[in-house]
Amino acid sequence: IHSHIKFRMNPSRWMTMTFQNTEILSRRWMNCAASCQSFSSSFLRNDNSSNPKISEINFLNVYNRNGVDEKECLQEKLASEIRPYFLVKEPVAIRSCNRHTVAYEKWHDINYLRNKVGEDTMCEVEIGGAYTSSEVQKSTVQFGCYCDYVHLTKDNAPTNSNEIVYLAQNQVFEPLYDDFTIPQFCEDSSMNVGEGSLDLQMFWFGPTGCISPLHFDPLDNIFMQFHGTKEILLYKPVMDNSNADFYPGGAGQYNTSKVDVENPDLLSYPNFSRLPEPFSCRLEKGDILYIPKGWWHHVRTLEQSVSISIFWR
Repeated sequence: IHSHIKFRMNPSRWMTMTFQNTEILSRRWMNCAASCQSFSSSFLRNDNSSNPKISEINFLNVYNRNGVDEKECLQEKLASEIRPYFLVKEPVAIRSCNRHTVAYEKWHDINYLRNKVGEDTMCEVEIGGAYTSSEVQKSTVQFGCYCDYVHLTKDNAPTNSNEIVYLAQNQVFEPLYDDFTIPQFCEDSSMNVGEGSLDLQMFWFGPTGCISPLHFDPLDNIFMQFHGTKEILLYKPVMDNSNADFYPGGAGQYNTSKVDVENPDLLSYPNFSRLPEPFSCRLEKGDILYIPKGWWHHVRTLEQSVSISIFWR
């Protein structure tokens, strides 16, 4: 069913979007336009300031070394810093690692992304909050139309999860590879950070309030934040390698929890309370986060964000 949705961008402009989905999508997008308000602190339900923090390394002092090729220096430094954490499968945040990239400089500009990716390029979106919700719908839209939606929500964030539309888990659009660098160790086994076997590269783009529910990845992940801020909670795998206390099976997926971390139902999932406190990490523009395979993690977008996930063996 083609649903044509019109909503007001400003007093003189209307935007029309076309979806291949059910009528419920129309209602949600129209509600988004009708009830967008100022960002509500309700998105920050949980204060994670008391959670244990993961290790951090600051890369600011790596830049502008005389007589050393900057890119080569950065790749060698990044591999040497991540290697000890990779060997023991512990997460680490590398601060300001991507300040040298075009993505760092330009991906805050929605019009730049629109022109780079292409107005008519098709992308997949999740409508209605976290993908574990029974209310979530998936659809395919034009990238230019999605950019208009993100622009609309920049200063008027959705205040209801049903109004959130997330461009999540799309393969990186080919033109964007010009703007950032995949860590060399993901493709070069001689750097001794894994097998050097590159796997998926995923693109994430969305407004305040987008969520990736609690899940783990079967591959190691370099998560790159190029615009905005995200809050990530990470749970260390349990010693007996059992995931039972995480209650897997959310959205019918073995690697996704049924538990809403921000509002856990301990009557339905009592053993979740037996897990240790998660580590927390607030990822800012230019940072990267190494997430070891098997570590359960939950991600909340605190402000409009653009991110890349690089998976490798």
